[in-house]
Amino acid sequence: MQDGERVGGKDSVVKAILCATIVFSMGYVSFAIGRMYRRKVRFYEELLAFIAALKIDINYKQSLIADFAGSFACSSELTEILELFASNKAEPCGAAIVLKIFGDEENAEIEEFFSYLGKSDAVAQTSHLDFYAIRFEERLCTAKQKLQSEGRLYAKLGIMLALFICLIII
Repeated sequence: MQDGERVGGKDSVVKAILCATIVFSMGYVSFAIGRMYRRKVRFYEELLAFIAALKIDINYKQSLIADFAGSFACSSELTEILELFASNKAEPCGAAIVLKIFGDEENAEIEEFFSYLGKSDAVAQTSHLDFYAIRFEERLCTAKQKLQSEGRLYAKLGIMLALFICLIII
């Protein structure tokens, strides 16, 4: 009887380890999907801050846009775009812009925004920035709504699915 109890004990330990691994893995994947929504929100917030700061710079300091872009501090995917823009490696800058967190339509809009920067006078630049600030504000609101609904949904569904699989295993 003791051998049978040991086998059952080992079996339950293996099941517990397997269940813990499944819950951890599914939780990690589901939170990674949710993180994509948070990255979109952060990107649009930083892009809007960049636009506001650039408008102030155009109206008062009037430094070169490439210099301003290189000195703007941010922490999201916007950093990659601004580094390209500041180093003038992209011809036009937008041609190299493909962000994995966005779809084709959003990437095209961001590309279009950056391709026009520095190509006209201050008045036209300011109106261009105002136009895109409105569009990106709408994108930010949509991203926040998706974060609240879909981002949390993926996290909850991932954990629930992992627990369901664990119930089947046990």
